[in-house]
Amino acid sequence: LQARKDYTNVAEGIVVREMDMPQVCGSERMMMKIKHPKFGEGVEPKPKPDHKSPEGNMLCAWVLSLVNENRIMAATSKIGSLKEKRNWNDIVSEVLRDIKTEWGDDDEFKKLKFMLEAKIHEGINTILARKGLLTGTSKH
Repeated sequence: LQARKDYTNVAEGIVVREMDMPQVCGSERMMMKIKHPKFGEGVEPKPKPDHKSPEGNMLCAWVLSLVNENRIMAATSKIGSLKEKRNWNDIVSEVLRDIKTEWGDDDEFKKLKFMLEAKIHEGINTILARKGLLTGTSKH
């Protein structure tokens, strides 16, 4: 099939789950998630913690790349408007939960959690500023 160029309403992706499948991963059911590249929430596989480059720790760069507008907006759609400052902590928590699901709950994640929280707040501020909705500089 060829994509039609006149379509502007693009699906974010699909999730496939087996309804009658026994739980094979502990208490979790298996699923497959395919996202359209436009809605990507991270692009490369997780590097090994000891993988270094001249630019610094690749693991740190990778996990910080998981904080992006698509992921923040997905959390916002679950929690509530970014314009409401009272939603920010819940949005940050939802983004962290989503990243933790992808990352895993290990010592490296725990070490970078504070940095992730700051990056999420920075992302919220960037989105609000771009939309002309940023009225203050406080993150909380």
